[in-house]
Amino acid sequence: MSRISRMPIELPSGVECRVDGRVVVVSGGNGELSFSVPDAVKVVVDGRSVFVRSADDVKICDLTKEQSSLCGTVARRIKNMVVGVSSGFVKNLELIGVGYKAEYQPQASAIKLNLGLSHSIMYSVPNGIMVKTDKPTSIVVSGVDKQLVGQVAAEIRKFCPPEPYKGKGIHVDKEFVRRKEGKAK
Repeated sequence: MSRISRMPIELPSGVECRVDGRVVVVSGGNGELSFSVPDAVKVVVDGRSVFVRSADDVKICDLTKEQSSLCGTVARRIKNMVVGVSSGFVKNLELIGVGYKAEYQPQASAIKLNLGLSHSIMYSVPNGIMVKTDKPTSIVVSGVDKQLVGQVAAEIRKFCPPEPYKGKGIHVDKEFVRRKEGKAK
């Protein structure tokens, strides 16, 4: 098995984990997440610890590379679910450029983005994601599902990725953009 799956996943106080057949359900103060486990892996809950094992119960050295990597993937996915329902995940986006601004519209559950184009862009926020725009040039995306938070941040960034000459665009979590020198005169 992978090194990640050999370690037990400790459950903090207020977080519960249960296995219903092939589905792992983790619930806590921020909500509830579920995940369907592949057939090659089994998940065992023992008190306040969760263990990920191979479904074949073979020796560690006899596992195939695919089985080993699946065990590690499932273990990390469950760990992310535990962190998500206990504290949550946050991505900070910063809009850099003249006239670039964002405004959250709660009645439409959408973000209105002005990115130097002739029109505004409306991005509909999916369920389970919370968005705040404290300043017009910053967006805070938060939620319990790590994959969904990252996906929403990537979709917003895709509207205007950072460019290397002036540094304009949407930067995620103080992203470093290698600057290029412009044309020589």
